[in-house]
Amino acid sequence: MVLATACRGGGTRTSADAASGGADDADSTYPAPRTDLVPAAGADSTFELATWNIENFPKEATTPKVVADLIASLDIDMVAVQEIQDQAAFEEVVARLRGYDGLVSSHTYGDGSYQKVGYIYRSSLVSVSGAFLLFGDSGYEFPRPALKLDVVVHGDEAISFTALALHLKAGGGFSDRERREEAIVILENFLRTTVDGAGNDRIAVIGDFNDTLGTGSAVFSPFTGASDRYTMRTASNEAAGDVSFVPSSVLLDHIVTTSEFDDAFASGNTIIPRLDMQMSGYEGQVSDHLPVIMRLPL
Repeated sequence: MVLATACRGGGTRTSADAASGGADDADSTYPAPRTDLVPAAGADSTFELATWNIENFPKEATTPKVVADLIASLDIDMVAVQEIQDQAAFEEVVARLRGYDGLVSSHTYGDGSYQKVGYIYRSSLVSVSGAFLLFGDSGYEFPRPALKLDVVVHGDEAISFTALALHLKAGGGFSDRERREEAIVILENFLRTTVDGAGNDRIAVIGDFNDTLGTGSAVFSPFTGASDRYTMRTASNEAAGDVSFVPSSVLLDHIVTTSEFDDAFASGNTIIPRLDMQMSGYEGQVSDHLPVIMRLPL
């Protein structure tokens, strides 16, 4: 059984109903997802936080099943998703998974269509609250508002942080990049004010920035110019030649964390599994983007 409830601040929550059997209910609408479709990226000793642009989701009627199979096979704990164009299909992914909840933005475009951002997370390890849309009055810079979420990871010691799911303006034109530059200025000011103020100073920005660190140096300068405050978790991946956008072989999807986040989780690494090489028909059936996964010791 799948429940959808309004979430104060601009989200819609989708979750498996534990009271009716939840993850192990033999009468579940869908069979359990595959866990062997691709090699696992997660482990019991780590917390995996990922971003994944699931292009024009769903591309096909079978896409929700494949996405659920991939999340289960990758064994990741929390993923920020972008380009959700069908909320019912998103709810199907959550229903197909076992032990996961989901939340999507309530944002729509002026004509009623949408490309929502959202989260899917392992409910036995992660609890969330405070979903809120940021920068809704800055449509030029943020055509899709960022979705802020307060997160608690329950390990030997509970660690709290704030996640911001992001999907910036696409396109390679001057005005497109200018909009991304202005968006990052606004975003960094919000992060700085939050960290220096009364908010949670452990923050992870995860999403599709639609720019590379190389060509988009001006876009990312508010972060790269304050290395004492922020870590570009994908900088080493780009330097190593990793890609997240398959058609152009570039890295557009990034994770940025505050120094306080880094202190809480200590070391970790970021990987980008080549799902396009690990399964047949990935681009046509799932996405032209690959998930970017940050693995952190619990």
